[in-house]
Amino acid sequence: MLTKGSDMRSSFDGRKVADSIRFCIDNTNITHQNISNESLRLYIIQNYVATILKYKDKIRELSLDDYSEFEMILEGIENKEVLSKYMSEDVYMWLVDKKIRMKLYGA
Repeated sequence: MLTKGSDMRSSFDGRKVADSIRFCIDNTNITHQNISNESLRLYIIQNYVATILKYKDKIRELSLDDYSEFEMILEGIENKEVLSKYMSEDVYMWLVDKKIRMKLYGA
């Protein structure tokens, strides 16, 4: 059963995608810095990485206006580099390279 307003039911737009990615990045940083149990830390972060990858596959579904908003917000997100510790470079690079994101979008 889905909760009203949950990720799977609510509208899909550039701000929501970017904010979800920001949430995952922020919480990956918090988890990386504060959880010393390696198994627990990896388990939690793998869930954030999976969410980020879900959104990677969805950016091509954004309208041009939503994609522009997504880009503007994503460019302002700091501390993305923590993900390089938990993702391979080819998977991680789309978060830091606008050209890769534009290809993913189809521009």
